[in-house]
Amino acid sequence: MRFLLLFIALILAIVMPIGAAIYVGAAGPGPYLLVDEGPGEAWLTPRNVGQGQAVARRYASQAEARDAADAERDSLETSSYSSTLAVTRYRLREGGVGLLLPVEGWLVHVVAPDRAALDTQVAALPFLQANPDPNPVARALDQHPGGVALGILGYAFFLGIFMFRGAAWAGTVKPAPGTPVLDATQLRARLLAVNGLDVPMQVSQTEKGRYVLTWVLDHARWARPGGMTFASKVKRVELEFDDARNVVRVVETTMLRDKDKGVTGLSARIALFRGVTIAEHSHKVDIGLNYHPSLGWTVRPEHTFRYRDSELKGPFIQCVTGSGWSWRPVITFWRPLGG
Repeated sequence: MRFLLLFIALILAIVMPIGAAIYVGAAGPGPYLLVDEGPGEAWLTPRNVGQGQAVARRYASQAEARDAADAERDSLETSSYSSTLAVTRYRLREGGVGLLLPVEGWLVHVVAPDRAALDTQVAALPFLQANPDPNPVARALDQHPGGVALGILGYAFFLGIFMFRGAAWAGTVKPAPGTPVLDATQLRARLLAVNGLDVPMQVSQTEKGRYVLTWVLDHARWARPGGMTFASKVKRVELEFDDARNVVRVVETTMLRDKDKGVTGLSARIALFRGVTIAEHSHKVDIGLNYHPSLGWTVRPEHTFRYRDSELKGPFIQCVTGSGWSWRPVITFWRPLGG
């Protein structure tokens, strides 16, 4: 349930700002307004304005003016361009800049040698004035693109922190109420007792005082026509004991290694995963083709592998919570990010 709530919160945190920006940008006012009836007949042909030129064309609707702006942009040999809510600024390959501005069914096209001259020419057009109530989204994207980019990066950073810390919150398993709390020494002894069992895993201690649970989940080698195939899967779970809060913080790492050696050469693949595992279940069967004079052709499994994450970690989670401690999976042991 907690992971579902976290997923919904993340979706809303992503969709709502984007949706609000799109709505305000599309439904809000444009950056410019026409003065009186707009351009006269004189502006239907290019006219010199300042250091450049300007021309205006009339269309049946604002949508047609926007389509015409896109077509005009595509016909130009530009080195770069940017479109912000239908307002297009571009830079020509041969030098110079331009502006394509659809406004109230008109398409205003202004060219100039540089950005400063372009802004001056647009401000000097007698039939156009800046909107006294400008669109905040368009204004931010047009006048402060660097600030907008930094804001997006900052929001993504804090969203990442929220996701990582939220995953730790969602994956935390607390002990049942009233469970006696053992000290860290007793809990460590319970975990180390696993080493005395005949199981394909071990518990070791690092120099930082953390414990590491290591499972060899799959380690197989089998022959095939023309070569050999090797496969292994190792899961490593590192535990850090927070004595003050009676919490075991957990970082999981899974490594998959496949190697294939045959007549065509040697190929290998290594995949590494580090994070909070919500649930994992896998089942793999490699089939081999065989022939026997008395049986004929037969197909049989050469290698079978089945894995369920809950069966692997479940006993250790029960050991920790049964000792009165909480089990908390984290992305990293660095608290500002991992929680």
